[in-house]
Amino acid sequence: MIKKGKLLKLFLYIIIFCIFVYYESKLYKQYLIEEKIREGTIAKMTEKIESSFFIRKNGFYLDKKYIKLVEDRKEKEKILEDSNVGGDENIEQDKSM
Repeated sequence: MIKKGKLLKLFLYIIIFCIFVYYESKLYKQYLIEEKIREGTIAKMTEKIESSFFIRKNGFYLDKKYIKLVEDRKEKEKILEDSNVGGDENIEQDKSM
């Protein structure tokens, strides 16, 4: 009787283990499917973000205030460069007079 009880117990453990493996494999397959969906969604979102960034980059400088600020800054830099370019020559010319 003891051997039959041990054999029945072993058989029961094997059945429980097989059921566990079956459900785990089912969950793993579901996880793989969801992982593919997540990766696809991430790829689509990344592509949308990249495309919107490039579109925005092309049309980003259409803001009137920004354009005015950039033009003012360029004018100031140009004036600064013009004043620095001939600075040494102007000093020498003033000395000769």
